Amino acid sequence: MSLKPISLCVFSYKKSYYLTHPFLFIKELWIGARNAWHRMRYGFAWIDLWNMDTYLGKLVPSMLRELAVRSCGTPYDIKEEEYKAYLMALAHLFELTGIYEFCEDYEGARTSLLNAHDEKFSSVERLYARAKAAIEDDPKHWTVPLIQFCYTELGALAARG
Repeated sequence: MSLKPISLCVFSYKKSYYLTHPFLFIKELWIGARNAWHRMRYGFAWIDLWNMDTYLGKLVPSMLRELAVRSCGTPYDIKEEEYKAYLMALAHLFELTGIYEFCEDYEGARTSLLNAHDEKFSSVERLYARAKAAIEDDPKHWTVPLIQFCYTELGALAARG
């Protein structure tokens, strides 16, 4: 698995619109180049700060999956297979944080989280159980507690290893 590239420039209008408004085309090229420069220099672009949850929600799952594939060690109290399964489960939870109420599969994502389990590894099963407990209070707005839970788990994992 490899990390998905983040687009350097996103054009807001149809191509035909730029024929009559070339200044917008040049402006968007400039913004795209500036964002690419910022990502190379700082590791993020200033525009990523506006939607940090969305940006990280796309970036962190890819990074966790890559870490599971190219693991460079595990915490001392967990076996390698279990650690990889834990990272994959955490990546799955991070992906679910990117689903918002206005998406058509909002309830389907919540249902998939509530049905998720891993009987092979107890640590992954406990991870899913804690995630389910975090979102049970508010069935309508469940992504915010899930985001908080995911970052707490990621911090705890980093502290262990």
